[in-house]
Amino acid sequence: MSGRVLALGPLGLGSRELAGLIEVEDLRRLDELLEEGVDVLVIDLSALGERALGLVGEVKAQRRSQDVQILALWDGSDAKLLKRALEVGCSDFVRRELALEELPLRIPKLLAVKEQISKVRALAKEMAILQERVERLANTDPLTGLDNRRRGFELWESLHRRSSRDDIPYWVVLMDVDRFKAYNDLYGHRAGDRALAAVGRAIAATLGHRAFPFRYGGEEFCAVLKGPMEVEELRGLVEGLLRSVWELGIEHAGNPPYGRVTLSAGASASVGLKGSRGIDEMLRRADEALYLAKEGGRNRLELAP
Repeated sequence: MSGRVLALGPLGLGSRELAGLIEVEDLRRLDELLEEGVDVLVIDLSALGERALGLVGEVKAQRRSQDVQILALWDGSDAKLLKRALEVGCSDFVRRELALEELPLRIPKLLAVKEQISKVRALAKEMAILQERVERLANTDPLTGLDNRRRGFELWESLHRRSSRDDIPYWVVLMDVDRFKAYNDLYGHRAGDRALAAVGRAIAATLGHRAFPFRYGGEEFCAVLKGPMEVEELRGLVEGLLRSVWELGIEHAGNPPYGRVTLSAGASASVGLKGSRGIDEMLRRADEALYLAKEGGRNRLELAP
């Protein structure tokens, strides 16, 4: 037999064919032995009675041993006990008087079942990891590492529904790298990609814990704040981001008077003087505020009325 096979309690069968079994008389050692790894467990229903059911349930309840194949020895005297043993997790049973002939045949089959289950679980784990990677790739902007536009709007729509239902206001911030076309013209598109990636990291580091930031398109980014925030708190958060981008120190000779890469931002609340706003209106207002920030000198935040 290839695999680790335990027998709970002395079977008293005395057969050389069963020499591969490890007999465990002290049931308190079961937990220790399961930790070491077990493939098949032989349990004597006749000797252990109701206690056998508890042991089977204990083995099957643990993640480390849930795939252990359990073979019950039954003397034929208590059919209800056998039925319950199979219900709580025994894989198969053998009449005790036939154990010498049957165990050498049954155990290899159960070892093969255990091996197949292990392979299936390993494959399922690999598939889950692959699925997670596929979803991450589908939801992530490859350049900046932020969520992409599709995923960003999914999260935004979900938050907007909750906000409308619970009457909780929130903000959206639209951001744009200042004079980015001029940056590409001066330094090339590969340098432009590196600059966008750096800005994306700054956005994630500054806003990621308070918002759903995502790449809106090109040199534009969007961040949906996760909860209510007073104007001054919002201003402090976003202006802190603008400082972080400034402090990246990325040279940009085509962005006077700053001479480095900067970011402008416009923000809109989900609630205005005339009541709640939809996503499209919030975007329009944030875009108008962003335009005012550009017109006002760039590297600044403007709030939509």
